[in-house]
Amino acid sequence: MRHVFFIVFFLPVVILSQCLEGDCQNGSGQYKLKGGMYTGGFSDGNIHGEGSYVTKRGYSYMGQWINGIKEGFGKESFRKGSSYEGDFVNNHRNGYGESTLRDTKFMKDSYYEGQWFRGSICGKGKLTYSREVKYGREKVIEKNHLIGDFINGVFQGRQTSAYS
Repeated sequence: MRHVFFIVFFLPVVILSQCLEGDCQNGSGQYKLKGGMYTGGFSDGNIHGEGSYVTKRGYSYMGQWINGIKEGFGKESFRKGSSYEGDFVNNHRNGYGESTLRDTKFMKDSYYEGQWFRGSICGKGKLTYSREVKYGREKVIEKNHLIGDFINGVFQGRQTSAYS
């Protein structure tokens, strides 16, 4: 009965997570996880130090790790084109960072540089973006700059960009 329990509950974890090469205990190696592949440093069997994690779904992170958690400077990119380069604390964007944001229906070419807190744009920063504005029958591409304080991704203040 014990063998059946081991095979049913632990074998999938063993098969889906494995060291492919190198020293995945205390050194440098390549480790296959259920969701992707990690290449980099290890300490006491934990992801630790400089390394990269890449998934099949188009996500990647290259940077610092402490005991399996993104901690320190890193670069993150997503399949849909958004990216982040900056500081991480406890797996969250935290501190100074620069990000290219995904296009939305209303905002294109969005770029933010400034402070982050627990994964949200929060603190002093600058957001630039463009949008299409209709003036009568004419459509104009308008470039906007929001400089100042942000709280949970919301700009605190007035936009002062000049109109043409």
